[in-house]
Amino acid sequence: MSHPDERVCHKESGVEVTESMLDGMYLEANTYALASHFLWGLWAILQNEMSSIQFGFMEYGVSRFEGYFTMKERLSTIGADIN
Repeated sequence: MSHPDERVCHKESGVEVTESMLDGMYLEANTYALASHFLWGLWAILQNEMSSIQFGFMEYGVSRFEGYFTMKERLSTIGADIN
């Protein structure tokens, strides 16, 4: 994730934002997205067993878990690059 200047000054606060800070924020935000994929996947599995609504809960759950594992792999690679 390269930025043209590698350092950006936040105009309102005057805080210098570095590439490392941006990478850390990206990793943190996407870690929450990872949790979201996992929790929605679990919810879908439960709904598949418990809900009377006709919906493809299992397919939805599989899709969310695929998103989870894809993102987990990508974040583990990014995390290794950052640390």
